[in-house]
Amino acid sequence: MKICFRIDANSFVGLGHLKRCLQLAINLKNKIDKCKIYFILQKDKEAYESIIKKSGFKVYLIKKNYDDYEQTKKILFLLNCKYLILDHYYLGLNWEKKIRYHLKKLFIISDKYRKNYANLLILQNYENE
Repeated sequence: MKICFRIDANSFVGLGHLKRCLQLAINLKNKIDKCKIYFILQKDKEAYESIIKKSGFKVYLIKKNYDDYEQTKKILFLLNCKYLILDHYYLGLNWEKKIRYHLKKLFIISDKYRKNYANLLILQNYENE
């Protein structure tokens, strides 16, 4: 099984997304036999991808200010990966709808409930409103 994570980590969005996804990736790798995990993140001047590499995962960098959807889709096809875990607030519904078409399962991690195209929405900080 191949699983990709689409996150970004930089001084603007912080390290929270990276930390929780890295811990989830480690747990998945330990629990699922022959599981291969990859991270897709935007190339940034800050070297946060080194944290992921030190944990033993391959990182694919996408170019800033280019079509994020097309770049992500290309990497998913290259890896033949049909499972994506998205922990990103700025890609939007249209991005989710388009990428979902190419996947078996789309999992989204969020801090609050929102409209989405996920097979499963994981609420990090669920609160009854």
